[in-house]
Amino acid sequence: MEKFKTAFFLAYKAIVKGNIGTTTLTISVMVLAFVNLLFLSSILLGLVNTMNRQGVNNLYANIVIEPASQDNLISNASRVMTTVNGVPGVLGSARHYKIGGFFTFDRYKNNQDVMSGQYSVISIDPNKEKEITNISKSISFGSYLEENDRNKIVIGKDIAGGQFGSFEKDSLGGVKIGDEITISFENGVTRVYEVKGIFNSKFVQSDKAAFITNDEMESILGVANAAHEIIVKTEEGVPESYYMEKFKSMGIKEDIYPWTDYMGMTESFTKSFTLIRTLLSAIALLVAGITIYIVIYINVLNNKKQIGILRAIGIDKKIILISYTVQALFYALSGIIIGLAVLSFILVPYFQGHPLEFPVGDVHLEIVKAEIILSAVSLTIAGFISGFIPSRQVTNKTILDSIWG
Repeated sequence: MEKFKTAFFLAYKAIVKGNIGTTTLTISVMVLAFVNLLFLSSILLGLVNTMNRQGVNNLYANIVIEPASQDNLISNASRVMTTVNGVPGVLGSARHYKIGGFFTFDRYKNNQDVMSGQYSVISIDPNKEKEITNISKSISFGSYLEENDRNKIVIGKDIAGGQFGSFEKDSLGGVKIGDEITISFENGVTRVYEVKGIFNSKFVQSDKAAFITNDEMESILGVANAAHEIIVKTEEGVPESYYMEKFKSMGIKEDIYPWTDYMGMTESFTKSFTLIRTLLSAIALLVAGITIYIVIYINVLNNKKQIGILRAIGIDKKIILISYTVQALFYALSGIIIGLAVLSFILVPYFQGHPLEFPVGDVHLEIVKAEIILSAVSLTIAGFISGFIPSRQVTNKTILDSIWG
């Protein structure tokens, strides 16, 4: 115990009486190593979560109920919605009809420079849809649908084109609010719609779709109280599988799928980003460990003569070894604590108010508690190794070699 007290005393004096500039620089390096370890990983995690949230918030919600394999439509959709809405944790549901349509846009109505394209048309109950998806909040021009709209349509920016679209070649070339679009549906029905709104959800699969009301779609299909799909929004923190089992146990015979089954290419992107994030985290951890080792190693070498003098006056080399290991741990822990404060009180709030604008949406820093713990433990171990190995090498030398070597 006396040896530990002496070692801590020597470490304390070395830090307090040491060069303030060197101490500050060493701690700064630790802070940067810790922040670097979490920063890029947090951005990539934010990007992955943003892509996933876009699918949930703009098109699929958490769970999608489709007709049983032998059926074309969900019959008596209101019964299904009443059943699922009665499950605790379900925030709401909405029914959709989905059908393909051939869009024609004749800007000057002279049959010249006519633009056309094949797009998906989704019908909604506007008021219920507001509770489930964010399309109503993504209107860039014009306004959202109302329940009694029959000859109005809301289209994504990638259909509208012009200054709005990301896929200009596949768009209608610059549709504006009030323009008329002719749609020939797959069942042979043709209707003309006035563009009421153009939205930008920053989610490709919804931005290449158009929305009309369910009343309008039922007049096109000749059906009532049915749906091609019912999307269900649930509380966060509970797996979709829990609700899916609940729905089945309550007599829902239709096919039930989680939102992840519909993400397609987006899911491939998220898996790729997750892999890249893991690799970058591993590399950052290795770089941080090497950086700490080099900094502490140089510090020990610079104090080699002092170590020799301490041994010459009778200080046990184990005490010196513990002393320099404690110094290294002090630098590492200081870097972790200050780095965590920088992330929590500076970087995260800044990016919360000034998110990075990606084509898939606004990305914030998202830090996982488990990663903070892993990074802190890893840097602490790196600090211990960085203090222990160099100081052991020096203390194992003879006193004369330490002083004059």
